[in-house]
Amino acid sequence: MKIRYFYTLLLFFSPLTLNSKEIVLDKIIARVNGRNILKSHLEESRITKSAKPFSLDELITDEIVVQKAEELGCTPSANDLEAAINAEKIEFGGKGMTHEEFERERLQEIGLTLPQYRTQLYRFHSTEHLIGRLITNKLVISAQDIEEYYKKNPVYVEEAFHIMLANAENDKNKKDTIRWRDFGWFSHDQLDTVYRKAVVKLKPGQATAKPINKDGKLQHIMLKDHKKRHIEALTTRYNDIKNHLKEERREPFVKDFVADIKTKAYILFP
Repeated sequence: MKIRYFYTLLLFFSPLTLNSKEIVLDKIIARVNGRNILKSHLEESRITKSAKPFSLDELITDEIVVQKAEELGCTPSANDLEAAINAEKIEFGGKGMTHEEFERERLQEIGLTLPQYRTQLYRFHSTEHLIGRLITNKLVISAQDIEEYYKKNPVYVEEAFHIMLANAENDKNKKDTIRWRDFGWFSHDQLDTVYRKAVVKLKPGQATAKPINKDGKLQHIMLKDHKKRHIEALTTRYNDIKNHLKEERREPFVKDFVADIKTKAYILFP
């Protein structure tokens, strides 16, 4: 083992001579509990950082956390990783996209190969599983916490109009012969000026008495429904608020946890 270790160090710290040319394979820039962090790692795009590379400190922290996840059995399985890759493939290119197409059309844009992407997914999910096991499950968010946040942070839903339109040949069209088309909901600002001027005068279920002129075309407009500006209901926001509070409270836990395991790590800079 010592001979193998010594050979590995020579390999990474020394250039390889081939046909009288020097080829530098890689360089060790740090060791964390016996594991190497290489110069190429410092240059690699990161999926958790908008394709930007990690700093050396971020690489060291990532390695320490992943090692702890492996120690506690919090790593994803091969099936988990494959499912994550397939989900990303479907989102990006739809069903039927091959791994090769995904690598060529998606990953190469951010400078990654499929093996690099798989490794980064492994590290990301290991971290998430670890945090979930040690920290997130200990964070209790009560209904009272959620209600207090809801009252202090209202979210307003803007006024909206549900409209229906119909083409009109002339002003003599009868309402009962009109063929209406449902165009759905629009906010006040989304409505075209011509439509907005007509629809604000209507009540739900009412239509314009005469067709309106929109870009030289005569149209009928009906207000099918109307919602006034209002505060979004707690039932609609409940889960979002709960997740927000969990994330907000999780940060100091994560920070303290990482700081603790980092002080216990053996870090060497060759």
